Amino acid sequence: MKTIKFSVLLFLLSLLLTACPKPKTEAVTPNGMVGTWAGKYSNSPTDFLNLDFVLDLKADGSLKTYNAKSIAVANAGQIGEGTYTVSKDGLSITANYQYKSNPTKYTLELTTTKNYLQLLGTWLADGKLGGNMSINKFEILK
Repeated sequence: MKTIKFSVLLFLLSLLLTACPKPKTEAVTPNGMVGTWAGKYSNSPTDFLNLDFVLDLKADGSLKTYNAKSIAVANAGQIGEGTYTVSKDGLSITANYQYKSNPTKYTLELTTTKNYLQLLGTWLADGKLGGNMSINKFEILK
């Protein structure tokens, strides 16, 4: 009787293990994140969001940043360049960049809404919290 119970238990266990869904291992593509984002950031975690910022995310994982209301009004000294990665769930990014005129290394830690219309989070300068950020997806009408 013990042998039958053990065999049935072993059979059920093997069904359970083979029926479990396999986790996704492929990289998340940044499609929902790609594009131009514009909004505001603060210079400290307690300040209001009052400084203009534009983030331009490319499909290849590269980025450009501008401390301006739009790319059109940014000058060369305000352009930062770097890379970003998308989280496995596709809802947040970590971006790293530097400005040509400044050796400080900046990091953005931002999370989006599921419809990919807004990014919210914080920015860091050389690993230290700098402030908060809120930017919205900017679509150019064609």
